[in-house]
Amino acid sequence: DLMIFNRYNFDPIVLSFVFDGEGTAESPYLISTAEDFKMVSTFVNAGYHNDDYFMLTDDIDLTGLAQSPIGNGTFPFTGTFDGDGYTITIDGNASSGGIQSLNAGHNAGYSLFPSARNATFKNLTVAGTITNAGGNTAGFVGRAYGSLTFENCTNKVNISKTNDASGSG
Repeated sequence: DLMIFNRYNFDPIVLSFVFDGEGTAESPYLISTAEDFKMVSTFVNAGYHNDDYFMLTDDIDLTGLAQSPIGNGTFPFTGTFDGDGYTITIDGNASSGGIQSLNAGHNAGYSLFPSARNATFKNLTVAGTITNAGGNTAGFVGRAYGSLTFENCTNKVNISKTNDASGSG
């Protein structure tokens, strides 16, 4: 079991979740469902598994789900995310739920990966919509630190923003 403390109310959450795979380049953690995606988000956003390797094994539709994206201002995503040719579909209506901003205090914005540092993304398509969003909004990464690598990635997210134009890829 892994105990994670919520930074906002400090109530601990005990998680018992085992990913298939080992988190290495040879044996990445496998993500096949929205629940798997949510667990990756939970661990990375608490500072665990940040430098690991992750791979999709199916299309994932997050439309209509209150999902937390992967990476935040305190713990940006720093690993490798291989879509293996699959698509993640998001629904990011900032005013009614959907993909959420994790850390507004760090201006992380609305995106699948609000904050990433020296990360690699490959063979992934992100589709869907993000509406009523503010700064650092993008389909893939809202705020980039260091160098990011994108290989064979496609952004099919329609974005409608309400203020500044930073982040849009």
